[in-house]
Amino acid sequence: MSLGVILFLALWGFFGWLLVHNAREAKEGIVVEGQAENKSSQTGPATAEENQPTAEEAEAGSVAKEAAVKGEGNSQEEMTQKGEKENSKGSEKENKAEENEEENEKQDGSGDFKNADQKKEVSPGLISWGHATGGRKAVDTVIVHSVYNSLGGEEYSLSKILDIFKRYDVSAHYIIAREGKVHQLVSEKHVSWHAGAGKMPDGRTNINSFSIGIELINAEDDKPTGAQYSALKNLISGIKSRHKIKYVLGHDDIAPGRKTDPWNFDWSKIGGKED
Repeated sequence: MSLGVILFLALWGFFGWLLVHNAREAKEGIVVEGQAENKSSQTGPATAEENQPTAEEAEAGSVAKEAAVKGEGNSQEEMTQKGEKENSKGSEKENKAEENEEENEKQDGSGDFKNADQKKEVSPGLISWGHATGGRKAVDTVIVHSVYNSLGGEEYSLSKILDIFKRYDVSAHYIIAREGKVHQLVSEKHVSWHAGAGKMPDGRTNINSFSIGIELINAEDDKPTGAQYSALKNLISGIKSRHKIKYVLGHDDIAPGRKTDPWNFDWSKIGGKED
């Protein structure tokens, strides 16, 4: 054989072997891929049956759930009991606060009567003008005034008199109507603007800061009623039980020449003037 024939046969054999080898690798790749797909399909989404827990897992989950529910129930029960206790305490505090407030009113004059019978005689109608909450000193003086509606209409109308007070930004701690009804306008703890400029017998000024003002509804040409005298006497008695009163005076006593009230007033009907 010639050298050319030998080379041809060698090349032919090599190409034949290469074709057979490539075909075998392709076949093995298909087999491997198919096995992978089969394995994937076998280990794919779990069925309902496969998702069922084992008996041990089910028992453990049941115990855990029961414990959780029991714990939650205890927590709610404890919270309810705690809430009831807090509400009970809150009610007790409110009741105690009301009792203390009533007691304080009896003692310090914010309610302005020491006992229930006297307190019933006063109609509280605290106003929002004509007074100050600061600057209060120890109360030792009572000033008696007279007032009426001088601007037209019913001269003894309480509402019209209060309108005048509001217009001029003045007040009194108490005002006594013709029938003897006592109306409280300002707390005794606060400074009522009732006295204006004036001077006490001991030389003190700024009289509003240490005094309690009482207005009698009465005109200049009239005189107080018997019911007003009686109510005023009782009112002053109550004030004396709450404060160390040294002076009981008329408006004209602290501002002579400027004021002339209380008009036509008989001091003997309340036990006399204290000056």
